[in-house]
Amino acid sequence: MEIDRVHRFLRKQKNKPPWSFADAPEPRQPGKVVHAMEHVHNALWLGLLSNEPTLRDVERMTGQLGPWGRSLVPAPISDTTLDTEARRLPEAYLSSKLCAQVREMKRAKMLAPVGLPCGVATIDGKNLATLDHDAGGRAQRRSSDNAKWVQAGREQTGKPYYLAPALRAVLTSAEAKPALAQLSLGPKQGESAAFVDMVEALHRDYGRSDLIDVIDADAGLCSLKNADAVDALGYAYVFGLKSSPQGELFAEAQALLEPLAQRQGPEAETRGSVAAPGGSGGACGAPPRCRASKTASAPGRTCARPGSCARRPPSTTAPWWRSRTATSYRRCCGTT
Repeated sequence: MEIDRVHRFLRKQKNKPPWSFADAPEPRQPGKVVHAMEHVHNALWLGLLSNEPTLRDVERMTGQLGPWGRSLVPAPISDTTLDTEARRLPEAYLSSKLCAQVREMKRAKMLAPVGLPCGVATIDGKNLATLDHDAGGRAQRRSSDNAKWVQAGREQTGKPYYLAPALRAVLTSAEAKPALAQLSLGPKQGESAAFVDMVEALHRDYGRSDLIDVIDADAGLCSLKNADAVDALGYAYVFGLKSSPQGELFAEAQALLEPLAQRQGPEAETRGSVAAPGGSGGACGAPPRCRASKTASAPGRTCARPGSCARRPPSTTAPWWRSRTATSYRRCCGTT
């Protein structure tokens, strides 16, 4: 049963502060509190970890908890109470808890890259809900005559509906692929416009660790402004690129990279760890599925993460994802 797996995981974390909601803010009047905010957080958290699809299912789950589960949620909580209290949850507090939990998992060596030579954070847009109201002015309106967004039944009523979009960052290089951050979009804000804010949030929360080396995003987020923002903070990037609507850039990338790929072996792939001959630039003579290294060609470059760079002597070979040569390829075409 899914809830049993969750319980086994939480038992290992129960004495660690990042996994406790005892410090949750309490905005309610003391005399009107039935369920402590800590217990409400625990119920919603257990529901998320157990993949419960609705608050009604979370209510049912809180009525079926065993002895250890009762230490987290002492009494069943109704779905109406969960709905009311979920609207009061402070975003800043939840974000800080998520960051602390990710850092704790990093210290426990639970987030090591699997199948990749470095830490990769993938940023992508998500729709959190499709609504018949504007969520207090925070959702984005979609009219019924927009063919891309029309859903079954709605085109007959002619009524507009609303989406609750967000940017989400996930550590895709780790086996568990935990979420790192989420940023809600405003009613008139696009994903690409919010990308820089997301990258800065990731750097603020995780920049002092070596959790992230590469930031990955799809073609919808590919732009010079976004690439410059990632590069300025000391990360490499991998952006998707499509022939439509980015036809001119796609054609230029093909013209530059296809001849290079024919005469030069790959700088990096996802398995193995084989250095390039001589430890410097040039084709990698190793078999496929290797990770080649290149000497950084910009020794005067200022790194936004001096703590991570200071541990590496200047004369050593930098891995490809910190290499200026590899970065220049991405700056040219937005791809590897």
